[in-house]
Parts: sequence; C-alpha cells; structure tokens
Amino acid sequence: PISNITIVRCSFTDIGASAIDASETSNLTITDSRFVSAGTTWRQGAGIFVTRSRYVQIVHNHFANLSSDGMIISSTTRSTIAHNLIESLGDTDGPNGTDNNMSMAISDWGGIHTALPNSTEPTVEVFNNVLRGFRSYSLGAYGLYFDYGSSGVHAHHNLVYDVGSAPLFLNSNGDVIEPANVVLNSVHDNVFIHRHTHAEDDNKILIVRSLTPTQFTHNIIFADCSADDTAARLVQ
Repeated sequence: PISNITIVRCSFTDIGASAIDASETSNLTITDSRFVSAGTTWRQGAGIFVTRSRYVQIVHNHFANLSSDGMIISSTTRSTIAHNLIESLGDTDGPNGTDNNMSMAISDWGGIHTALPNSTEPTVEVFNNVLRGFRSYSLGAYGLYFDYGSSGVHAHHNLVYDVGSAPLFLNSNGDVIEPANVVLNSVHDNVFIHRHTHAEDDNKILIVRSLTPTQFTHNIIFADCSADDTAARLVQ
C-alpha cells in the first residue's frame, strides 16, 4: 500500500474520468483543491474515487460541474469528509435531452457516495459539508448516498438542498448480511431541504432500504411537497 500522500491546493479541470483514483492507500490527505468538469468522457467518473484505504482526509475542497458522483468512498475506514462544497452535479441529457443519448447521462449517484458494508470499525465521519444543485435525467441524484449496506458512517452538521432526488439515501443494495458486531450508522444534526418534483421516487425526503442499524436524531427536514406527498418517507 502507498502511504503518506498529501494533495493540497490543486485544480483538476476537464478530466475525462475521475480526477483522483486512489486504491490501497493509508494517510491520504486531499485538501483545499478544486474539482471541476470531471467525467467528461467516462460519465461514471467521480471527482474523487477511493477504495480499500485507511485514514483518508478529504477536507475544504470544491466540487462543481461533474457528470455524477462528487466522491465515491468504498471499503475504506477511519476517514474524514468535512468542510467540502459539492454543487452543480449531474447531467440532464437523457432520452429526451439535448443529445438524445442515454449513454451520456448517468443516474443512481450521490454527492457523497459510500460503499462500506459489514464494517466492524468506524468507516467515515461526514460533517460540515454543503451539497446543492444536483440534477439527473432519471432517478438517483442523491445528496448523502450511503450505499451497499454502508456501516460505521457518522454524518452530522451537513446541509443538503436542491438535489434532484432524496437528500439522504441509505441502501442495502441486495441481501447484505451484517455481522453481529457491525458498527451502526449515526445521522444527526443535519439539515435536509427538498423540493417537490414529478418523479415518484424523487418525492421521498429520506429513503431507507438498509439493514444496518442507524440512529437518526436531531435533524431538520424542510419539504415543499403537494398535499398528496409525505414529507419524510422511509421505504423498507
């Protein structure tokens, strides 16, 4: 594994795939950098993709105009995502978009997207981030997206608003079997603001399909929904 890497005050623009792709690292710090227009060729490219790593710090960065995920954190522990501005993500060009090419538009992504199943130790602490202005041609422009039965996530004091789909999505993504000593998730003291859309799944403020135990406390939810919608809907 590669260790003790620091990326500071860098600017990544017009990147064909992910701007940073890190695997099997330890003590990786990415701070005070800009990620603009990543995924211009390979639309699944994220601003930052990290997998199978430990002690990763992603702090004080700006992500904008990316095709999909701001960052993807997979199979990683003891890490921090804090004080980032993640805005203007996604691509609305789909079947009825300007280029009429479905392959050029991505759905099912998030501003902060994790895949951290079955962890018996803390994985990531996510705090003091602002996520806003996401769009997708279909379902899946999520704010905080804790996917694949993510566990050990501690999310607090984040502001999520004006995202195309649910501001918070906890997803098991199949029959994830959690060990008896899995570390639970904690989601508290966040602000989630959601506007009414016309897509059925987009009207849910929170989506929970995860088997991982999660504490959800002291959060504020604002919803602009029609009379027929439920402000917060948990889907099992």
